[in-house]
Amino acid sequence: MPGTSMKRYLHPVLCALFTLGLASAAMAQSSLAYVNADRLIDEAPQSQAAIARIESSFAQRSQDIKRDTEWFRQQMNVLNVNANTMSSYDYEEKAHELEAFQRQLAVTESYFKSDYAEARRRELADIEATISRLIVDYAKRNNIDLVVQSAVYASGRVNITNSILSELVKLHNGQ
Repeated sequence: MPGTSMKRYLHPVLCALFTLGLASAAMAQSSLAYVNADRLIDEAPQSQAAIARIESSFAQRSQDIKRDTEWFRQQMNVLNVNANTMSSYDYEEKAHELEAFQRQLAVTESYFKSDYAEARRRELADIEATISRLIVDYAKRNNIDLVVQSAVYASGRVNITNSILSELVKLHNGQ
């Protein structure tokens, strides 16, 4: 039955072609755009201002950690230089004190990094929300049906990154 075999394959092929035809027709009427969200986050003045605020608010703690780290290094050098002239009791006591200081310094540094990362994450989450809102508003104003953030290639014709960045600059400047 050669005709039956042909009918069995022809129906799915025709369905697939019909579906592709509908999709092509829908795509011909749709407007697409691409935005590089990573670039927006990196270059947005809001991001740069947020990073500067975070850096400023954590500057003193960072300096304190650097100062304590340098003090620890100096004390370890002094201990190593004086090791031959110290009694074993004095050496072990000083070494124990420095080890305790080093552990505390590591804890302090860990809290600092965690606090810094959390502050950065919170600030950038707010900025990402602002960026998303601007993208949606821009798409609605310009009758764009779909905005994608990931693409292998996007021509300048569909890339709206610069337009969104301009809106972020205006928003930041209060315009």
